[in-house]
Amino acid sequence: MNYIYQGKELSAREIKALNPNTVYKDPTQVGAVPILPTPKGECGELERRVRDGVEIDGLGNTVEKWKTVPMFTADIELEDGTIKTVAEQEHEYLTKKQADAIEQARAELTKAIENLLNTTAKEFRYDDIKSARASAGVPLDGTESDAEVAIHNESLTLAKWDRAVWAKSTEIEAAVLAGTRTMPTVEELLSELPKYNG
Repeated sequence: MNYIYQGKELSAREIKALNPNTVYKDPTQVGAVPILPTPKGECGELERRVRDGVEIDGLGNTVEKWKTVPMFTADIELEDGTIKTVAEQEHEYLTKKQADAIEQARAELTKAIENLLNTTAKEFRYDDIKSARASAGVPLDGTESDAEVAIHNESLTLAKWDRAVWAKSTEIEAAVLAGTRTMPTVEELLSELPKYNG
């Protein structure tokens, strides 16, 4: 927290330095007025909120004052001498923001799919879906018991379902990237995936 002291905005440490021989517990004891924090408030996608000094609120408190300013205000010269305009900076920022949002959503959705697959595989006593796929990859040689054949068929069904789930999620992701649909929530995605019918 900063304070108004002798007409300036100062930290508690700076105020202490101005009063080296005064013993006090709180800067208000030497006349400093605390600046109370206030929410920054909302702003547009290409704007930001910055401190704009202080003001007195309706209760007479000294509080932070905020204002909205454009995120990019001037063209900039790059090291190679080319100029990046405000419009180019805005486009670059929005493109990166969108890419970051997609990557974050992809990671969240991938984790949800993996959890679904692994949880289902564990219901059949596999460690995870990978162990079910590994079991499916071991061919039968004709000497197996009925129980072994049943387990093998079970692992084949799980492996096939695993493949179908990832195919559907890839299809959904392609539609999102093409702009033909919005990014689904985890709940929406899971509801669209093929159901396990073992």
